[in-house]
Amino acid sequence: MIFIEADASHPAHFISSGNLISEDGFVHMNRTLDEFVFLMIAEGELSVYANDQEYRLGPEDFLFFLPGKRHYGLAPSKGHLSYYWTHFTLDPKSYRFMDSIPETHNSSPNVMQLDTMQSDTFSQSQACSCLLPESGHLSDSSRITLLFVQLLDIAKRGGFRAGLQCSYALSTLLLELSNETLIKNRIFAAHEHLSPRIADLLAWLQLNYDSDLSVAELATRFGYHPAYLTSLFKKATGYTIVEYINHKRIQAAKNLLLTPPRLTIGEISEMVGFPDEKYFMKLFKRYEGITPTGYRNAFSKKGLNRN
Repeated sequence: MIFIEADASHPAHFISSGNLISEDGFVHMNRTLDEFVFLMIAEGELSVYANDQEYRLGPEDFLFFLPGKRHYGLAPSKGHLSYYWTHFTLDPKSYRFMDSIPETHNSSPNVMQLDTMQSDTFSQSQACSCLLPESGHLSDSSRITLLFVQLLDIAKRGGFRAGLQCSYALSTLLLELSNETLIKNRIFAAHEHLSPRIADLLAWLQLNYDSDLSVAELATRFGYHPAYLTSLFKKATGYTIVEYINHKRIQAAKNLLLTPPRLTIGEISEMVGFPDEKYFMKLFKRYEGITPTGYRNAFSKKGLNRN
């Protein structure tokens, strides 16, 4: 796995972005570019060769095409395919490639803060840096889809200073991806110290957050008294079980609101585990500060390219 460590004290330089949609048979062109390309699959599957290896990407998978590296499609896509893409550059003196997460990033005491480090590759003073894996899979709670749609929305609207706005919007996306990478790394490390049943519970909730759940049922399934399970879960995650489940559901709803097909609020509510549409709308407003419809309308424009 290659990691891109970049100086984040200045924004990345945005070039272009879009949403490719193909109903069948798309093959990525064969080319070598001087810039970075970041793409994220929304629907379907894409097979490509990039960064000297083969990738088969599915929904929520992402990949960076690295500058100077040839990339091309391996096979025609089957059925509907949709992915977001953006081209950008970084100052050659402001980034470097690594094959692992450096200790500086690994040992930061607060994963919600951006890390700093001393590097001959950057300036002689400490620089705020972000860490980007060449490929990966986004979590259900990821904000990357939202930020990507926001970037496309800004680019589509155009207007005065649109390029500068896009550069800062892109940099926000990259910093969020960096933060998610570091958080995920800490979670994996933390799970090594969890009891096997709590780790299994977290994995189970990742897949079943949309089910009809109660703390009592989960306690029975995983062999705990409900009060004891609640205490252990809060200590391990910082959330109560109900808060954690609601958080996962709202994040899943945010992704459904922004991706086709255009579902009704009631359909989305039921899909993520809220049979009561009014309760879903109330909870969404409490978590996000905006209604589901307002959230969807805020990011209604984006550039499309169809194959």
